[in-house]
Amino acid sequence: MTTEPAGIEATKLPATVRKFYAHLVHGLPCAMSVLHLPDPAREGTWTVVAANSQAKRLIKGRIGEYLKLALRKEPELKSRPVDAPAGVRAAFNERRGKTLGYLTGETKFRLAEVFAVQAVPLEENCMGIRLLSVTGSLKAQRHQAIAEAKAQERERKRISRDLHDSVGQYLTGLHWNLSRLQRDGIGDKKQREQLKECAQMVHACMEEVRAISYALHPPAIEMLGLATALKWQVRRFAEQSSMKIHADITDKIARMDGDREITLYRVLQECLSNVRRHANTDEAFVRLRQESDAVILEVEDHGTGVPNDLFEDLARGRRGVGLLKMRERLVELGGLLEIASRGKGTMVRATLPREKNSAAAGRKAPALHSARRNSGRG
Repeated sequence: MTTEPAGIEATKLPATVRKFYAHLVHGLPCAMSVLHLPDPAREGTWTVVAANSQAKRLIKGRIGEYLKLALRKEPELKSRPVDAPAGVRAAFNERRGKTLGYLTGETKFRLAEVFAVQAVPLEENCMGIRLLSVTGSLKAQRHQAIAEAKAQERERKRISRDLHDSVGQYLTGLHWNLSRLQRDGIGDKKQREQLKECAQMVHACMEEVRAISYALHPPAIEMLGLATALKWQVRRFAEQSSMKIHADITDKIARMDGDREITLYRVLQECLSNVRRHANTDEAFVRLRQESDAVILEVEDHGTGVPNDLFEDLARGRRGVGLLKMRERLVELGGLLEIASRGKGTMVRATLPREKNSAAAGRKAPALHSARRNSGRG
């Protein structure tokens, strides 16, 4: 986009119109600029005719670069960059407002906030480009998701403890009594067979309660570490789902604090559950490794991939609530959750630094291929 289009002198806005738009944007509380589109089909003819100080400050004076920025379809999620000029043309032709995309801290201008970039049709073949901060609402959503995840974790731990200490103990006592009656030879042959069946059912119930208790809050994490707990979860999931899980989980993982280890454990649970429900495949791949000062967990499948609308639903919280909460929890701990689909198959990668507030460790992890459509299940 140029500041002075060539060859369209006759289509320039009159000075009075320019002054009107300059006064208009000057009094607005948001960042706003005005484009003149003498030929909407040719971006090279578009001219910035007005911009207020907020807009100039946000993009460091380069107003003409608005529509060359790598706008994202959703805030804070690594979606494919959108075609901002196409959005402007659509808004121009339809004569209605349109959100073009979002500028985040990941843009080349390194904005400290997240802004929704909106197109607003105006008179005289002009289009207003408005930036509205959405950082406050995003922070509120993040804090709410984190608070809910922490409360859920506390409740899981309490239920796990109650199952083990109360229900588990009662079942153990019942199984012991039934076994003693069997050993004492009480009753006739038929009654002894019934006692044996009852003892077997109680034993099966004990195993199921123990498995549920471990899934809610695995003691293996606290006693033996993350790698052992993940291996147990993989075996348990494979037995329950009849899926084949290819696990490459290294034991050479240095211990982290319990909050970090349980977060990665939950990511694995959520990912495997999503594979079983959505991927339409009978196998998955789980990898755990340590690189530098970060631990990386990857869950991949070669299934059906993800539908095109699922990414937007994930961002808006209509679907994918589980992964959304995991992402917020990882971000709080300085980590990163990347979700990518190549049309067939999906990869989820969770990167978590070993030390708190070491967000740089997460950024050092190798990025997923930019050509993939980043999306997710939930």
